[in-house]
Amino acid sequence: MMSLVVDDNPAVKEICTQVVRSLELDGNFGFDLLYNANDETSYVIEINPRLTAGVVSCAAAGVNLPYLGMKRLLGEPLPELTGFRPVLGVLCIPRLELETPVYAVASALSLRRGAALAADSSIPSAEEGTHALIAAQRGGGGSAPFRGIERLRPGDRVDFLGPLETVSYRVLETGVILPGQTGDLRIAEGETLLTLITTHPLQDGEERYIVRCGRLE
Repeated sequence: MMSLVVDDNPAVKEICTQVVRSLELDGNFGFDLLYNANDETSYVIEINPRLTAGVVSCAAAGVNLPYLGMKRLLGEPLPELTGFRPVLGVLCIPRLELETPVYAVASALSLRRGAALAADSSIPSAEEGTHALIAAQRGGGGSAPFRGIERLRPGDRVDFLGPLETVSYRVLETGVILPGQTGDLRIAEGETLLTLITTHPLQDGEERYIVRCGRLE
């Protein structure tokens, strides 16, 4: 299962910046680094002079590399990067009149601001063999995007607007599970799935209310 963690690491940025300046690199480059957890140091092991699969991670951090590359080729000024923004995309649910940001990392802060990818989630994608798990609150203080989620019915539309693609799903089924029941959250071969997850009942429940969705062809 593919998962994504986005982290703002000043030490890694400094290493990559020094390499770029020392080698006088220009354009889009993908860095692969090896992280040593024992002494918390990072080592550059590979540099690829092209857009790599890491472009998804960059998009989650708020940097659209294809867009910046296009601006550069056209000779247009590049927009100022305003900092680390770990937003992966926007979740839209017409029946709930909902549009909420989806953060790449689930934390108390991100769930107060919107929705977030759950642990071990696939990145929302139109590819088969993926299962994105998006969690949000439905009550309590702060943001509660999934308030009223029980109103969703099979056939209702759910859209994920990402930086590289928009993926549309339809609700397949809803239900209540215990925290340890993960069978419905696993990847299914040949399917493109999205499951919305929240506490049940409301914010203090020990169970989980889920809405399982399949890709809308």
